[in-house]
Amino acid sequence: MITSRPASWQSVLSSLSIWFVHFIGCWAVSEFSPHRWWNHVMAWVFTIVALAAVGALHWRIERTGARGDLARWKQRFARGATVIAVVAMLFTAWPSVVLLP
Repeated sequence: MITSRPASWQSVLSSLSIWFVHFIGCWAVSEFSPHRWWNHVMAWVFTIVALAAVGALHWRIERTGARGDLARWKQRFARGATVIAVVAMLFTAWPSVVLLP
């Protein structure tokens, strides 16, 4: 007898978790040492690392096969979550481009 596992929510929550860690990292650097030039550099380092992590997650989501309506829905929702996370990370790092240290 073959039993199938229900589709996991891990792929849905992972990209939003990566964005959360990115946001907290950028906030911590700017909060604990404000008005420094390296805050801007660290914000973009955090952003590049986080974008790479979300890109790897999106690649993994695209490679997994989804069987069943719920699994396909979760896969589409996970794709949307990766897009939301990317936009949120870019908006989080944008002030480091336009504001002077």
